[in-house]
Amino acid sequence: VVSRMTGVRIGALFAFKRLVNRVTATRDIGVFFLWLVVCCGYAYQCMETSACWIPSAVRESVEFCQRKEAWTFIMNGDEWQPSSRARVWDSFWLMIVGSTTVGYGDNIPLTYSGRAVLGIMSIAGASVVSLLTASIAAGFRWSLEEQRVLHVIEQEVAR
Repeated sequence: VVSRMTGVRIGALFAFKRLVNRVTATRDIGVFFLWLVVCCGYAYQCMETSACWIPSAVRESVEFCQRKEAWTFIMNGDEWQPSSRARVWDSFWLMIVGSTTVGYGDNIPLTYSGRAVLGIMSIAGASVVSLLTASIAAGFRWSLEEQRVLHVIEQEVAR
């Protein structure tokens, strides 16, 4: 009804604009970004870590952890034992650095699945960071009342 009365199409884009222009948009987008960092960081850590590297009481009793494949990565026929295992805080840091397109290179994915997670986070994170920037910038716009006050001040100065 409102759409027909105003001539404005109320669809997904309208709803998205409403979410981004709310008073709480900056907080909501920031929380979503942190949630994205935690989820992708944890997924990255799982992709880059062998279960046998996780300290546990049953590690020695699990037959698979006694085999070479549990401790060695193989990619394109090359075998290596990663010198630095993915730690959860390093994973979160990599997600933040990757999503803001800084990419220091201090931590890099070693597996294809780790690269995929970082690639997804880079694209999604850059989008969310740009939304966060837009919502912050929208907070600096003059409201209608502020524009009226500014106009009155400019008229007084012009006298």
